[in-house]
Amino acid sequence: MGLSSDLIGYLEGLRLSGGDRDGELFRVLGWQRRFVRGVFSRSGDAAVSVARGNGKSAVVAGVAASVVDPRGPLHGTRREVVCVAASFEQARIIFEDVLGYLRGAGFDLDDRAEWRKQDSANRAWLEHRASGARVRCIGSDPKTAHGLRPYLVLADEPAQWEPATRDRMFAAIETGLGKVPGSRLIALGTRPADASHWFARMLAGGSSYALTYAAPADGPPFRVATWRKANPSLDHLPSLRRQIEHEAEKARRDPSLLAAFRALRLNQGVDDTLQAFLLDAATWERIEGKAAREGPCVWGVDLGTSAAQSAVAAYWPDTGALSVLAAFPAVPGLGERGLRDGGWLAVCPLLRAGRADPVRRRGGQRPRAARGGVGKVQAAVVDRR
Repeated sequence: MGLSSDLIGYLEGLRLSGGDRDGELFRVLGWQRRFVRGVFSRSGDAAVSVARGNGKSAVVAGVAASVVDPRGPLHGTRREVVCVAASFEQARIIFEDVLGYLRGAGFDLDDRAEWRKQDSANRAWLEHRASGARVRCIGSDPKTAHGLRPYLVLADEPAQWEPATRDRMFAAIETGLGKVPGSRLIALGTRPADASHWFARMLAGGSSYALTYAAPADGPPFRVATWRKANPSLDHLPSLRRQIEHEAEKARRDPSLLAAFRALRLNQGVDDTLQAFLLDAATWERIEGKAAREGPCVWGVDLGTSAAQSAVAAYWPDTGALSVLAAFPAVPGLGERGLRDGGWLAVCPLLRAGRADPVRRRGGQRPRAARGGVGKVQAAVVDRR
């Protein structure tokens, strides 16, 4: 048998702790089997995206256990698994599952002759003394990743990592992986809203293997058929279905909760928080109509300096017609500017949803409203008549 088959056999011998099947043997679901075969039947990094609550932590914890378990198919001298998440506390979830699996397999982790362990508020690791194989967890702070020599990195929910440091953390992980032959990164979680995110690039073809379960953008959010697209465990985990039904009902009553539902339960690659816009794109689209440019006109001009937005708006009160030209310097771009500010730059919802005229670059020519701009200009026009 190959490595992937050996690993599936190992997982099926583990005993679950907590959840719907507490105390039962691990039953590898179809999507989990596909994940293991896809990742471990080839070399290189892998990216897997699935909605929250489908058992991804359980399966990757089993993979991590197989490295530190002296009977595991991935066990080897001084091999280390590093679990990385947005916070140390989140990374501990996988670590605690590993401990549960090993205890369920009959290991006494308090036996100091066989194991070395530290489990405190800010450090957590377990090492098999005879082989030096180890599993540990860290947060997504780049300072914690330098000096690593991992055999396997499990990057949990990269879309939730701090935007200002996520790329430096990824670079630190990649540098560490290069020190150990055959090492690899497995990134898993919900899809990022930002297409330039390194996890989004991995899912789009930048890794040796990628697997995504997601609902289509136009899928009705409150239908079970839509849920199944992003939740391959829906029909196997009763608690998952009950939770999704509960959250769907809340989102139906309170539209401000729909963004998180679409991001985390439908895995649609959108922001998980509602932006504080005066009008969102859907509302604008519903009330949009045709109006003549007639009667008195009110002009508004906002002039930026070297890197700020400039805009001009024309409004006809008698008819409600509105035309707007907004211009942004191309360097730095909006995404980079948002990262420099330590967060995301909220752009007009019509542009984010693709319902306004597309952003276009005007090489070397600056609109009059943006004469203070530098170099090329990104301009967007919203014309409501």
